[in-house]
Amino acid sequence: MPAALIVYLLGVVPLLESWQESRSAAAAANAPLVLYVSRTDCSFCQRFETRVLGPVMASGLYADVMIREVVLDATPGETLIPLADSMAEF
Repeated sequence: MPAALIVYLLGVVPLLESWQESRSAAAAANAPLVLYVSRTDCSFCQRFETRVLGPVMASGLYADVMIREVVLDATPGETLIPLADSMAEF
């Protein structure tokens, strides 16, 4: 496994901590904001990360795209849990 892919799998894609801050940062950079929604027990998510998302991120082709991960079954403080409330102005 390439080193870049191993680094990615250790958490290169930042967790969404604040919808407003991420949205503002993406707008300021004139970059699209992509939310990757996952679960820790999702085998499809794990395959997607290793077979698709990891290699895409390691390639650098989408370096100008802001990607944030939302882990649905995370405990409070790990990621933004009340996502629906924070996206009310979306």
